[in-house]
Amino acid sequence: MTMADNNFLIQPAKGMATLLGAGTLNLNVLLRDIVVLETKVAGTMYYEPEEFEPLVKKDMRLQMVREPENKYDKFAVALFLDDSKIGYLPRTQNEVIARLMDAGKEFSTKVVSKKWNEQNNWLEIEIETSIKA
Repeated sequence: MTMADNNFLIQPAKGMATLLGAGTLNLNVLLRDIVVLETKVAGTMYYEPEEFEPLVKKDMRLQMVREPENKYDKFAVALFLDDSKIGYLPRTQNEVIARLMDAGKEFSTKVVSKKWNEQNNWLEIEIETSIKA
């Protein structure tokens, strides 16, 4: 195949070529995970946090499991540390992620920080959820 064989080459539109050449269009955003939610894990107090707290570390990945049959929240997304459920994405923030998961999109969640809330006696785990590239 030669450069003259235009049947096998993709011809970019002039506007697209200009954007790429000028450096104004960044295609790298399509090649990496994008953070879509920063929040705290909901409901940790219901899953014996005293037992799993020592295992939770910064930058640790949590498994996300969609629970469409959850009787309390039809958009429930449970969070697991290994085989143990530790809580959920908050009900007020889970609908878009749940719908995207239902459509086949993949997400990842990592721990940003953790601390005991002494006033309410519950484990606060801050997380960051990203849609996978």
